[in-house]
Parts: sequence; C-alpha cells; structure tokens
Amino acid sequence: MTTTLDTTGTGFIIAEIELKFTPAGQAVANFPISFGRNVKDLAGEWEKRDTILVRATAWGLLAEFIAENFQAKAEIEVSGPIFEQSWTDKDGNERKSLAMRVRQASGPIQKREYSNSGSDAAKPSKRGNGKKASPWDSDDI
Repeated sequence: MTTTLDTTGTGFIIAEIELKFTPAGQAVANFPISFGRNVKDLAGEWEKRDTILVRATAWGLLAEFIAENFQAKAEIEVSGPIFEQSWTDKDGNERKSLAMRVRQASGPIQKREYSNSGSDAAKPSKRGNGKKASPWDSDDI
C-alpha cells in the first residue's frame, strides 16, 4: 500500500528541469527540489536544517509552465502529494526516495521593502521575475 501526504511548501530547484513529451504529446517535467528551514546558529550565522530532497514531476500545461519560467537554483512553491518510491539499483540494492506529483506551482512572492522616510508605504523589491504565478492566474480564463 502506498501512503501519500498532500503538502504545500517552498523550496529550491537544485538541478536543471528535464522537460520531455510522451508519444501522445503530453509534456512531463522532472526536477529535484530541496525543502528545508534556515535558522541562526549561536554565532549568528544562517544554517540550513531539516533538509528534505524530493524528486518532483509535473504534467501537461503545468509542466510546460514550470520549464518555461523556472531554472536550477530558483525558489518555487509547489503543492501536491508526496510519497516514497522504491527501486533496485544496478548493483541489486533496494533504494528509496521521496517523490512529488506537482499539482500547483508558483514563483516566489515578492518581499516588501519599507522606506526610512517615515512613510509606511511598501515598495515591491526587485526580486521575482515579473511573470504570472501560474497559467491558471490568467485573466483570459
């Protein structure tokens, strides 16, 4: 029996996205994501903890959207089921890893910068690529 956990999280794509098409023409994107949290150690330095590596797969228009709008080292927010995959390597050893079927994806949310001029008006930072969060955020639908 396979157990899955539906989750949403923000992580970093840690290698190039592999976009392929099935013989029927459906797009499929495969890419690894690193999830973790950053905490300050006693010396005040940031340290990554509790890192989880997940092999993510997206299908169809979502796969094409991810391949067109993200690359390695990009931050991405994804949601979908996570599950354990098992396989036998070339030496006959049983191996396991975590995988995710991506159902939704979006880019990083822009952080706000506040001026020191006494005004509480927020200005968007230069962070982000200015692209739509997903193909389903379009006003055309």
